[in-house]
Amino acid sequence: MEFETIVNLIESLPPLPESVLEIEKLYAEGEPDMRVLSKIIEKDPVLTADILARVNAPYYGMRRNIVSVTQAVILFGSAQIRGFVLKSLIDQSFSFDMSPYGLNNAEFQEVSSLQSALMFQWYMSIDVEMSRDLIPIAFLMEMGKIIIAKEVAESEYVAQFSEMIAQEGITQTERFFTDFTSAEIAAMLFEHWNFNDIFVNTVRYLDNMDADEAKEYLHYIKALDVVRTCINVREIMSESSFEAAKTKVEQYGLPLNTFVHTVERLQRKRSELE
Repeated sequence: MEFETIVNLIESLPPLPESVLEIEKLYAEGEPDMRVLSKIIEKDPVLTADILARVNAPYYGMRRNIVSVTQAVILFGSAQIRGFVLKSLIDQSFSFDMSPYGLNNAEFQEVSSLQSALMFQWYMSIDVEMSRDLIPIAFLMEMGKIIIAKEVAESEYVAQFSEMIAQEGITQTERFFTDFTSAEIAAMLFEHWNFNDIFVNTVRYLDNMDADEAKEYLHYIKALDVVRTCINVREIMSESSFEAAKTKVEQYGLPLNTFVHTVERLQRKRSELE
């Protein structure tokens, strides 16, 4: 799969919708005014419906249904709402088939939602300022897989791709078939849409955190690496992925108890839904 094909696919995507441009402008100016943010979202009926569906997902454990954008913004805060907005944008921009990765589209959506929920419930108690970017990035960091899956699904190598993932792992397989990891492709996508440097570079170096250019973003990269180790397209809070994530939490010097309690809470909620 040629680099030019992937680049052309990304460059062919339409620019950000007006509502998303307005919202991103708000965030670029600092912490957005909740009322202004709510009004911008409410002008877009598709975005409004999508956000209300996301905030009422069972992983967040809301006792009552959230029925208005204002209510959602107040309860979840601007960082999580930004993640919902950008994920809605991605879903509207692509038709996708995740079967080359061995899961269906609903399962892939669950991975993204749980990654964001874990980051939201874990990191808000660690660093509120960093969480403003980490939460939406956690929602979007697997988006490069959509592009790779699309290319694989249209090729003659679906079976080989799936077999190699099972044998060699995701990152090695992605590099073998495309010369890039899905995180690096996600960075290209973020760059195309003019997302900020933290979004672009945190994901760009997620699979290459030893690079000199990654040093400025290491705190972000490490937090995302923990989350995707625990929850990914092959394992969702399994015993082995949870243990591997806890090892990384300790290695990176992050608070372990908070992480463990958050994962256990999400595991309980997920088991109740099965």
